[in-house]
Amino acid sequence: MVHFCKPRIFSGKASEVDPFIKDVRNAIHLQCLGLTTDYDKYTSVELAKPDLLYNFEGFISYFKNHFEDSNLAATYLHKLHAF
Repeated sequence: MVHFCKPRIFSGKASEVDPFIKDVRNAIHLQCLGLTTDYDKYTSVELAKPDLLYNFEGFISYFKNHFEDSNLAATYLHKLHAF
């Protein structure tokens, strides 16, 4: 992941318009370099789990296993106690 400095805060001075816009453009460009594209995501799935591209139920199952809370019972108990 690419880390970058946030653009400086714009002071409202006319002389700082161009430098501020340059900072914003640079920050956006650097951030985009660290983000994956849809093509990158597709390619990684195609390489790692090609069967998921043609099996929607398999994809759903894999997605849930990967992202779902691994201990739902404990999570809900914690929420109940906090309520």
